[in-house]
Amino acid sequence: FSYRDEWHPAANLRGGARHALMPWLTSPLAASADDAQVTMLDSLRRFLCDPAGQSLRERMGMRLPAEAEPADDTEPLLLPGGGWSRSLLQRAVLDALLEQQTEGLYERLLARALLASAPLGRRESEALVGQERPYARLYSQWRGSLRPQAMTVETRIDGTVLRGRIDNVYEHGLARVRIGEPNGPSTIRAGLDWLLLCAAEQGRPLVQFHDDGDGAQRFERPALNAEQAREALRQLLQLREQGMREALAFAPYSGWALYSALRDGMSDEKAWQKMRERWTGDSGRNWAEGAGDAIKLTLRGRDLLAEDVLRGSSDRYPSQYR
Repeated sequence: FSYRDEWHPAANLRGGARHALMPWLTSPLAASADDAQVTMLDSLRRFLCDPAGQSLRERMGMRLPAEAEPADDTEPLLLPGGGWSRSLLQRAVLDALLEQQTEGLYERLLARALLASAPLGRRESEALVGQERPYARLYSQWRGSLRPQAMTVETRIDGTVLRGRIDNVYEHGLARVRIGEPNGPSTIRAGLDWLLLCAAEQGRPLVQFHDDGDGAQRFERPALNAEQAREALRQLLQLREQGMREALAFAPYSGWALYSALRDGMSDEKAWQKMRERWTGDSGRNWAEGAGDAIKLTLRGRDLLAEDVLRGSSDRYPSQYR
């Protein structure tokens, strides 16, 4: 019950005929009036990892209520299943293994509220150390006695300066470690750092340590020449500009599911089925990327799985940029 007049039209529609929601945008927005000549790499990274959410926040100044998470001040009872908490815990364990400081590691993680207490927490700590030890061994063998450096680099692309701070840089490569198999966001983050280094004429191989399905392995991609890297970044910046004007038909986890299936030699239909499962949550059995609030709002009125135009989009960019 409410006395507020503005709610009456919606309340009076109860029981009426339902109709399809209108698209979020019926036509692209005008180009942004932002005259900034410097774009930070973090901004491009955030957009490619969450195009729907970033377009709402940066272009329209909207923050959906579901994004405001309450502060967690309770003691953890289980190992973090994912997200930032999981990454922070994995990074702490990896650093301890690399520095050979595993003595008292559980107590340090417990003091930082990264693990549960009692026997459960100890078992989880031991399991993490066992899981990450192969990654630490491969990484240590590759880097030897060298220490990582952080670099701030920039390049100019069509009058815009793209600038970013990149860590874990060595003379013989840019190192990136992911515990487990790669996904869309992890590939985007590593790839952008590598492209900017190459575009700034600081090119190094991208050396990645991750699980390829058969355990931890080292993978290396040679450096691109500066012009190749600038061209790739130019296209990604144009994609960001497009995504700030209209709903972009892209989401990183589903996109990665499609790409990796095609890369592994699956047929087009099987690859698209992999993408559908990630997008829809495989009939409710798993997390559905397409059910995110920002995606549902910005892509309202569209069925991406029925849009044949998307099937040709994977051939748009040369393979060395993917």
